[in-house]
Amino acid sequence: MKKFVFRNATIEPLFAGENAEFSGYGDISRVPADADALAWFYAFPPDLAPEDADALAEDFLQKLRLVLAQVPAETPLELHEIAAPEIAPIVATDTRATDAAKRFNAALAQIAAARGNAAKIVPAPNFGVDWRLWFFAQAPFSPAKKRREIAAPHVPAVRKKCIVLDCDDTLWAGTLGEDGFDAIRAGGNAYPGNAFAFFQKKLSALAASGILLAICSKNNDADVREVFAKNPEMTLRADEISAWRVNWRDKAENVRAIAAELNIGLDSLVFVDNDARERRRISEAFAGAVAAPEFPAKPYDLPAFFEKLADDFFRAQALTREDLQKTRQYRDAAARRELGREIASLEDYIAALEIRLDVASANDFSFPRLAQLTQKTNQFNTATRRREEPELRAFAARGNGVFSLAAADKIGALGIVGEAEIARSGTPDFADALRDFPEVSREISAEKSVGNAAIFVNFLMSCRALGRGIETAFAQEILNRLLAAGTQTVFAEFRPTAKNAPARDFWKSLGFAPAETPTAAGTDGAAKTLWRLDLQKRGFVAPAAAYRFFENLNEEF
Repeated sequence: MKKFVFRNATIEPLFAGENAEFSGYGDISRVPADADALAWFYAFPPDLAPEDADALAEDFLQKLRLVLAQVPAETPLELHEIAAPEIAPIVATDTRATDAAKRFNAALAQIAAARGNAAKIVPAPNFGVDWRLWFFAQAPFSPAKKRREIAAPHVPAVRKKCIVLDCDDTLWAGTLGEDGFDAIRAGGNAYPGNAFAFFQKKLSALAASGILLAICSKNNDADVREVFAKNPEMTLRADEISAWRVNWRDKAENVRAIAAELNIGLDSLVFVDNDARERRRISEAFAGAVAAPEFPAKPYDLPAFFEKLADDFFRAQALTREDLQKTRQYRDAAARRELGREIASLEDYIAALEIRLDVASANDFSFPRLAQLTQKTNQFNTATRRREEPELRAFAARGNGVFSLAAADKIGALGIVGEAEIARSGTPDFADALRDFPEVSREISAEKSVGNAAIFVNFLMSCRALGRGIETAFAQEILNRLLAAGTQTVFAEFRPTAKNAPARDFWKSLGFAPAETPTAAGTDGAAKTLWRLDLQKRGFVAPAAAYRFFENLNEEF
């Protein structure tokens, strides 16, 4: 029996031993009249982006329906199911590709049922992808490999913030300075350009998920930027890059400069370079603080390399709206720094920014971002209590306050940049917060009550919002609201860590005084300081003229 197979990739090995003829890739222009049977075998490409899955599955179905409209109902028909790609998504909860495959297969079942006994469903092959065969021959399956099912993609405990990328033989095949603009390969259907196109595509997806991309290359800056601007094979765009260091200086110096420019710690960086000597230089220069994973010797191993990058450093369980805007936010930060260089005084600089602030009680929109802030913020963090979203919601449900701060200025939106947690007297959280301070606890116990009191158990500000006095405006606004609610005494705790020195004197700067012995030994062994403010004596403090308060900025971001 002669079988004609409609296909979109190299699948001939799967029909070995059969009298089969194959269409061109994706070609439905010819329906042979002499075929005894037809087969439909379209497969998702192994490098499919989740956001493209639905549209591609629908395209497959549309083509199938066009073919079947020309085929008698009694013609024997094989309908091969599709499977989602083996490579795990960057966001662990992203099921778009899997869902698209399920919908496609359900549609196949309906088509088969409508054609009766003439049609049969064939399950997707239990074969895995051999990336070498995919890049060389567009073969999505290898009978020599068993399919790898990904039930629960690995998510690192701490997500890194930035990937620092070399260019030559890392983003593209070839050496720009030696081979020239026209000779490097970064795309197309031929190997190795298609392998580097895959890598760039995945890097773009990282950027879209909130990971910062930086370029660190020993090249001429103008030459590299020309590639990004004019090379039609490039998938990565210049506007996806948050920092550039293209020069002939030591890469360790450049990596340090990138961290400083982006205002993130060195331990937030991952350095990707094909040159083992450069990777060793970075590892030694920063004593392992900057991750420098081994780069594959063969471009067809880039998918496995990227999968390991995601597993070890970059996969997220879920994303907030803030994550999706990270690249723009850091680009805006660079514009603010440039404005600061143009204006002589800090006061004039802050005034020129036209800062807008929104202090709001946490809600369904902000709870996820606030929990994320507590996990990531180290420098301006007075207590460094890490929270999960359910913890924050439960804390608020017990009658306490959880506040968010959103900020914007004339350059752009900063998004939600501050979080504060206020435990109110009469709640178990208030008593728990004071348990490590025996002098105050005894005073409260003797008086049986402290009236209407509160304590800051967490107060933190994203480092990208510092340097503009926003943290002070945030705290003063909360204190004004507590005063309006009749609060008499406010306590605040400072718990020192290796990184939060910038917040050490914050409560003192707001007029708080030590509530008891400056350093009390906490139950967890950490040195702690309790501060106290008589809110009635302080009275209302008007916000500085440089800051304008608005409502619903959170919803804008």
